[in-house]
Amino acid sequence: VLTASMLTPAPGQTFSLSITVSNRGGATATGVSTLTKLPSGWDITNMSQVDSVNGSDVLLNLPGIAPGSS
Repeated sequence: VLTASMLTPAPGQTFSLSITVSNRGGATATGVSTLTKLPSGWDITNMSQVDSVNGSDVLLNLPGIAPGSS
């Protein structure tokens, strides 16, 4: 799930973007990764739990997600 603190930020305006990854299965999910492409012109100024940023690509790797967890 991708959520933002606002849908239409003005140029130069700071806002928050969150990514939630959930495991709805019955076993631990391992080797989980998610790649999010940011719109053109967006810049990351502060990141938490992000493995890498390459241009507009934001990569997050998770070692495992327990069943029913996010």
